[in-house]
Amino acid sequence: RVRPRRERVVIEVIDNGPGIPPEVLPRIFDPFFTTKPVGEGTGLGLSISYGIIRDHGGRIWAESEPGRGATLVVELPIRRAAAADTPDESPTAAAPAGRRLRLLAIDDEPVILDLLVDVLTAAHHNVDTASGGQEALRKLEKGGYDLVLLDLKMPDIDGRKVFEIIAQRWPHLRDRVVFASGDTVHPATRAFIEWSGRPCLEKPFRLERLEAMLLDAAGEPATLAPTGT
Repeated sequence: RVRPRRERVVIEVIDNGPGIPPEVLPRIFDPFFTTKPVGEGTGLGLSISYGIIRDHGGRIWAESEPGRGATLVVELPIRRAAAADTPDESPTAAAPAGRRLRLLAIDDEPVILDLLVDVLTAAHHNVDTASGGQEALRKLEKGGYDLVLLDLKMPDIDGRKVFEIIAQRWPHLRDRVVFASGDTVHPATRAFIEWSGRPCLEKPFRLERLEAMLLDAAGEPATLAPTGT
């Protein structure tokens, strides 16, 4: 349900399920909080959604009573484009700076892959995805990638092993890898990242951080679409 208001739009997603328990409701946007069994979810979906909406000047919250369903509310400001921003009025608007990159995003979280595809495609890059290490290696065999965004924690072949294989089979890509992880506080994870010498994007990440890190690793000027519009 969409409710337009003065200078903002409110979107409500309502269900008629069992509701959210009171002890769980305050924590649903916390990174890595999940009520699913171990191995069936990381608890990053709502946390990433929270970060995206906040970056756009909005708010997100949930309302629920046990046994009476739940309502997820998203509130976004209405921003009107200036006349100078109209694409057909600017002869240079359709020409992105830098060259188009072909990126392989490797992550077992579908919500993260969807976000990366949306953001990087809007920046005129070609984005391929893999939902695990084995699929990533099959795609890397075909070659043609300029940059690899690699999740460190995956169920089949983890990111560390994938990175080691990349360094052995495709050494030209070793310095084109950017890690992604929500576990950078773990000593073993930090030690591996420091050993590799590669940058790591911490989850849940801000889109500005994604822009700066990926384009720096690729040696290209920033071309990602502004995140505040």
